[in-house]
Amino acid sequence: MKQTVKREFLNILTTIVVTFVLYFFMLPPLNPMAPEFWTFLVFIGAVYFITKFFSSLKKIIFQATGTTSNNEIYKMTNKSKKVKIVILSIVGVVVAIVAINIINSPLFNASAYQNRITINEDGNFVDDVAEVDFNAIPLLDKDSSQKLGDRVMGEMPDLVSQFTVSNMYTQINYNNDIVRVTPLEYADMIKYFTNRSDGVKGYIIVNSVSGKSELVQLESGMKYMPSAILFENLERKLRFSYPTAIFGDESFEIDDNGSPYWIIPTLKYSGIGLREEVTGVVIFDPITGNSQRYSIDEIPTWVDHVYPSALIIEQINDWGKYTNGFINSMFGQKGVVATSDGYNYTVMNNDVYLYTGITSVSSDQSNIGFILCNMRTKETNFYSASGAEE
Repeated sequence: MKQTVKREFLNILTTIVVTFVLYFFMLPPLNPMAPEFWTFLVFIGAVYFITKFFSSLKKIIFQATGTTSNNEIYKMTNKSKKVKIVILSIVGVVVAIVAINIINSPLFNASAYQNRITINEDGNFVDDVAEVDFNAIPLLDKDSSQKLGDRVMGEMPDLVSQFTVSNMYTQINYNNDIVRVTPLEYADMIKYFTNRSDGVKGYIIVNSVSGKSELVQLESGMKYMPSAILFENLERKLRFSYPTAIFGDESFEIDDNGSPYWIIPTLKYSGIGLREEVTGVVIFDPITGNSQRYSIDEIPTWVDHVYPSALIIEQINDWGKYTNGFINSMFGQKGVVATSDGYNYTVMNNDVYLYTGITSVSSDQSNIGFILCNMRTKETNFYSASGAEE
């Protein structure tokens, strides 16, 4: 009896220790709506059963050599029944998750998918959009900005050996200038340990109109970065600060004073990992490690990227796909439209807008119009422009 209790205690203790190690590296949200949460639970369950298997290996060997008593065989049979119950419980959870997701799928909720984004189709382009100033058109795309940023970094031999340039290059409105900003990152693990006391020295800013690029060096370095490890890793710091939050991909921005921040959208799902929606953001100071969580209607106006571009495109496509229901989206496809390949950004009214073409899924490559979506508020307008080609 004492041996059995001791083995079970060691099984549970081992599982707890491994759980903390797994959590440290996997960093799942402790939220049942997140698929990562259930993956984490599966790993924990697997660890417990593997530990229990090895602790019972001696009994299995005895049974194979015929030295197991009738009492031991009864106990092992009883344990086998318990294992079956646990396995059936896991299968039941998986079936329940699948059932919940089917209920929340477009098959039964086409209108909910179609209404993920509200698109105003009554806008007037001439009234809504000011005449373009051809001296303020962003001419540089992300690839061109990246080349200019790498060139600036190459002129700093004291930094280029210790840091690399992130490929983020977030396009923002910075004091009415259209720019792309991207942070430096630790070059590797060794460079992290040799520079972590001072942090990352700065960020690069590239003017998308003039092409002017510069490295902005900070008085206090940024310590909480994606390339940092241990407790200064950005994702780990966020997870320990907000254990139940579901995060989207972070973006790098600077405020009107040039101070750097990470902008991390917080998400919610309908079902398990379905119908993703942004609920707000966490604004994270990479220098101090301080952060503040904001709901959608509280976000400061200097923040430009609240809604991920991929999510906006996904929601626009759902709006165009399910306009006449699920069956129509699969077969008749009457009135079904979709975004054209690719998208870009423009700056208006101190905000960044995503724009992309809209085309019929059953016609040629000609657009029937285009979309303008505010990346901070998700205010979206559709403008008809039949026959236009990208």
